[in-house]
Formats: sequence, structure tokens, C-alpha cells
Amino acid sequence: MLHLPAAGYRTIAPDLRGYVRTNTPISTADYTVFHIVIDLMCLLDALGLDQVFLVAYDWGASITWNFCLLRPNRIKALVNMSVVFRPRNPVLKPIESMRKVFGNDYYICRFQQWMRWWLGVGGGRWDVADEGWWWEVVAAVER
Repeated sequence: MLHLPAAGYRTIAPDLRGYVRTNTPISTADYTVFHIVIDLMCLLDALGLDQVFLVAYDWGASITWNFCLLRPNRIKALVNMSVVFRPRNPVLKPIESMRKVFGNDYYICRFQQWMRWWLGVGGGRWDVADEGWWWEVVAAVER
């Protein structure tokens, strides 16, 4: 991002809700892609930008795909460097789809289980037998 301003381009790297010094809503219902897209639209409005070139990587790629779908009039072009577009599956939630394709060892699936344990969802029990090495990592952090 340092080279682009030197070439005369304006760059913006926003912190999404819940990150760094942004507002942190308590309810997970406040973190949908619709909320994030609205946040980004408000940022563009505040900066007086009608249309932008979006460049994204990893998690940001999923957000920008949805931004393009929901607000195509705000986009000049999109470059995503790591995540292909996958249309929404009306039957399976994204995590269920990932489990089906990649299994429970896929990092996003493991992270979901860790968060359930961390937040105490479902009794707060972490099933060591099912989760193996991840429990060891968490246990090491907790000591």
C-alpha cells in the first residue's frame, strides 16, 4: 500500500467492526455481511467517494465479493487475490459447506469450535478427544 500513494493513488485500509478501535457490538447478529457492506458504504460516503477500485485478500475477499453483489454501482473494478467467488448455498451455511468439503480439520472449522469453547457455548466443554492438537495449543495459551 505504500507504493500506490507514491504513484498518486489514494489507498484506504479500514478496520472492520470489532477490530482494533472500532465499535464492538456484542451480538453476533450485528456482524453479518450486510452490516459490513453498510459500514463500508458509510465510509465511502464520509470520504466523498462515489466509486472505488477494491483490492482484497483472504477474509477481505469474501467481503468485497458481497460488496460488489450488493452495491455494484459503487465499484469500478475488483481484484481479489486469494478467494474465489462462491455463490451462497441456500441449503447449507458456509461453515457447514466447508466442513462437508474440507472436513473438521480445516482451519476455519477448527476456529469455530475453539470459539464455542472460549465463549462457553454448549456448556463450554471442549472435547479433547475430537479436537486433538488444537486443544494442546489452547491449553498452552491458558497456562
